Amino acid sequence: SLFKAFMFLFSGSVLGKLIGFAREVLMAAIFGTSSYISAYRIAQAGTIIPIDAFLSKNLEVGFLPLYIRYAKNDDKKAKALFAGLFFLSMILAAVIFLLLYLGSSLWVSILAPGMDPETKVLTESMLRVTSIAVPLYVLGSLLARLEMAYDKYAMASLRSTIQSLGLIAGTLFAFYFKNAIFLGWGFTW
Repeated sequence: SLFKAFMFLFSGSVLGKLIGFAREVLMAAIFGTSSYISAYRIAQAGTIIPIDAFLSKNLEVGFLPLYIRYAKNDDKKAKALFAGLFFLSMILAAVIFLLLYLGSSLWVSILAPGMDPETKVLTESMLRVTSIAVPLYVLGSLLARLEMAYDKYAMASLRSTIQSLGLIAGTLFAFYFKNAIFLGWGFTW
């Protein structure tokens, strides 16, 4: 039912927000407003901006309603739509990954033009690490939308929780090993 779907998504969102709050408090307690956090935030934004620009809304607005309509009337057509979108999404994700990975210096210069050289090098390294997550991030988005077409919401509901747990692990590893690059790996995990 619609109410059940709403409650599942809502409860998952609340859980994700609570864990996200804990993540932010932990990061602030360990790193404050250091260059590590600046580097991480720019690398994270630099990874998500192109994904959102090219893919996110297309999945919600275009794919999901069309897939649901096709699935009700013609299962083969629905499967073909998913296969085509999967193929195109993975190609686009690979292109975004390569551009971010190979163009990290240029992208960081665009996103943070006044950054000091040492933080810029760290940010570029983190961006190369977070760019590895692009295909996984896109695949997760696509599979969450497919799941929603069948009135299941676990992936969509738990996504932010899983991301926050990865970032908490990355924060703890960065602190323990005294290596900020683990913040980027936390996003990728």
